[in-house]
Amino acid sequence: MTYAYWVILIIDALLGLLLLFTKRLGTIMYPIALVLLINLVEESVAYYFKVKFRNNLGVFFFFNPFEYACLAWFFYYNITYLFFQKTIKASIAIFFGFVICYLYFFIKLTPLQAKVLLDYVVVTKGVLLIIWAIAYIVNIFDQIGKYKKLSVFVLMVAAAILFYSCFSILFHLSEIYLFNYSELHKVPLTVMFSAQNKAHMYASQQYAAVKPLLYLTNILLYLCIFVALIKSVAVSKKAIN
Repeated sequence: MTYAYWVILIIDALLGLLLLFTKRLGTIMYPIALVLLINLVEESVAYYFKVKFRNNLGVFFFFNPFEYACLAWFFYYNITYLFFQKTIKASIAIFFGFVICYLYFFIKLTPLQAKVLLDYVVVTKGVLLIIWAIAYIVNIFDQIGKYKKLSVFVLMVAAAILFYSCFSILFHLSEIYLFNYSELHKVPLTVMFSAQNKAHMYASQQYAAVKPLLYLTNILLYLCIFVALIKSVAVSKKAIN
């Protein structure tokens, strides 16, 4: 599954880069092409840090606000509600400010503390993206007759982001609970993260069950993005003709 993730990510990132440089990409898909490039750089650097230093948490902590900014920008482009547009812009600034302020302290935390803080950052990002995705969908149905920015493929990407964010929140909240319980009650992490854990079966089994689903929804998201990128080019060509 990891190989499938890398393959589709590389294909999407290269396709997005090609379309950006050749100026054949629809404007509303610019943020998605950028987030693909950011994800590819992030995963590559994280892999290097994991092999070289056995700790890549700082890499994910650093790149998360850039990912969020691009995805929020995507929804900003496609939502016509003025309130949500202003809120999205403010959320990007707040998210960046939070991560920048905590980056110095993050480096000094123990790996366990750093992982919990990173989980909270990811959960916050997921909650915000879910709100923007739902706002976009409501926006469509509220103005279905006069909505000029309606695109089936943009809707597909928004729905994929929504599903992925839901599973991401479940996964990372389970992880936070297991980490905190392990530290509080001095239970080994190997026990806490075992699906056969009898004492805390629900959280452990939820973590074990959601993890493969998180990978699958992530791959599904990249597949939806691939289709949307291709169709964005097709729509652009048709508009020119």
